[in-house]
Amino acid sequence: MRVLITGASGFTGLHLTQYLRQLGHDVIPIGQERDSELHNYRQVDLLDNDRLLKTITETLPTHVVHLAAKSHVVGEPLDFYHINLRGTENLLAALGKSDINLKKVVIASSANVYGNADSKYIAETQAYQPMNHYGMSKVTVELAALHWFTKLPIVIARPFNYTGPGQSENFVFQKIVKAFKRRDTALKLGRTDVFRDLSDVRFVVSAYKALLDQGVNGEIYNICSGQAVSIEQTIQIVAEISGHMIDIQTDERLVRDNEITYLCGDPSKLRALAPNLDHFDLVEIFRNMYNAASD
Repeated sequence: MRVLITGASGFTGLHLTQYLRQLGHDVIPIGQERDSELHNYRQVDLLDNDRLLKTITETLPTHVVHLAAKSHVVGEPLDFYHINLRGTENLLAALGKSDINLKKVVIASSANVYGNADSKYIAETQAYQPMNHYGMSKVTVELAALHWFTKLPIVIARPFNYTGPGQSENFVFQKIVKAFKRRDTALKLGRTDVFRDLSDVRFVVSAYKALLDQGVNGEIYNICSGQAVSIEQTIQIVAEISGHMIDIQTDERLVRDNEITYLCGDPSKLRALAPNLDHFDLVEIFRNMYNAASD
């Protein structure tokens, strides 16, 4: 495969680029950042139509993984649509205009499109019920992709929460690990009684690879573990790994008005497609992160 990855300098993009290259595939990493540690990296703004089309026609990818997005749920509302929706539409339009021989385009949506669903295990057929602008913007991304289903070989991925070494401390699981690694005495968080389906980034990138290989055009796939864990439980796991305990304090500024209290996916569809994906238990996930974290 010759895989073009958008958002390649981000957390997931770095892991996916490394994973695919280890398997012997050619990777074309692109992103908005001026500099990147990635080999053969190209700075491309998805809102720059001319440069985007030029990059595609010069590099001739056979596969595309679209990861680029404003991914943290907190931020200016219109920024989510400006970046997530416009960037996706521009990419798909450029791919369509390029007339290259594409085998697969995987678009990263999000489990945030489900919001506070009634189901204990959320399947891909669950109706949209986003609770924040990030989730709403991902709904618009999916609807934009729907327009291109007859023109491009598109598969939509809906990843649930995942974590791993290198993730920003803007995300709660890495924030917790880093605080324990530094042996902080106190840590301010929002609600800790919320539950999330949590996976390892290594599982997620292997799932993206499976979708590139076997994903059915026009289909949507959850990327999830099927097991929910609370923030409180993750704190206990990291405390046991570190042999240290922190005073957890509630910061009301971090408590969201429309918090999703329970989010757990049904992985049946992905497991039927790729039954041999590697899974990692929670202790292994957090031990790996703790060992990799700097003080």
